[in-house]
Amino acid sequence: MSPASSSGGDPVVSALVVLEHGPTADDAARAANADELRAPQALVDTVSGAFRNLGFQTHRAVGNSFAIDAPRSTFERVFAAKLSVGADGAVTVAGAGGRRGAFELPLQALPRDLRRAVRAVTFSEPPAFGPGGSGP
Repeated sequence: MSPASSSGGDPVVSALVVLEHGPTADDAARAANADELRAPQALVDTVSGAFRNLGFQTHRAVGNSFAIDAPRSTFERVFAAKLSVGADGAVTVAGAGGRRGAFELPLQALPRDLRRAVRAVTFSEPPAFGPGGSGP
């Protein structure tokens, strides 16, 4: 499966924006705290609006995150990072150290207010199973 392309042949990629709201690594998500994990609508509106103004299409929030997509060049411009898009559509941050870093965009180039509201912007890791996977 190859990634979709914009009109200029620039592949369209998607990432997940995780808001600075909800559980930390030390907090577990449970049914008992599900309402606490949902980001306030005002925060979602502000952050998704900021990403739209930067040229991204945004999608409905789920919990403390929402998806964005745009041509690769938009991601590279906004995040000041070079991306690599594989033939299978897997997106990685070129030159990033470590496996996790390969799928997480650096936030330093974002406007300060936006950077404070965002915990991470990540690409999905390709599956380790199924067609093209590396599983057993």
